[in-house]
Amino acid sequence: MNKVLMSILTAASVGVVVNLFSGQSALAWFQVCNNSSSNVKVAFGYLETPDTRNYCDVFGSCYPIRGKTWMTQGWTYLSNGQCQQVYPHELRKRNSYYYVYAESTDGMYSWTGNSTFCVAPTKERFTLASADQRCNEEKGAEWQNFKEVYTSNSRNFTFRVTD
Repeated sequence: MNKVLMSILTAASVGVVVNLFSGQSALAWFQVCNNSSSNVKVAFGYLETPDTRNYCDVFGSCYPIRGKTWMTQGWTYLSNGQCQQVYPHELRKRNSYYYVYAESTDGMYSWTGNSTFCVAPTKERFTLASADQRCNEEKGAEWQNFKEVYTSNSRNFTFRVTD
């Protein structure tokens, strides 16, 4: 084989391998599916290891984060039969335990557990750091009991809200 053809084949092979590996990362996630008869809003809890920096929450409070911290994020709104990815990372590389809190948008039902985290009162998106330790209750935040979800050694996981 001549050198030009060999270079083309090598470049094509590398491109295929890169595409295969880059496609795999898109397959890693935690998603929540609403299989209940109600419309629901969902909050999600996870362990994060950010770089050393200040974090400002939805209430305007800022503080440094150094090392691992439990985060909550929400609200994700799901109608009956709808699924949504709430965490776009490969689970087994980060942690085996994640947390979910859901309540119906009419306030009639909630899906809870025994792990307490803080959630924001807003109807819009939020992210809170150190959500297992502090809750800005004077600004309307509240403690909620999240359900612990063990994902074992999974790359991805689907949690289903059911009646």
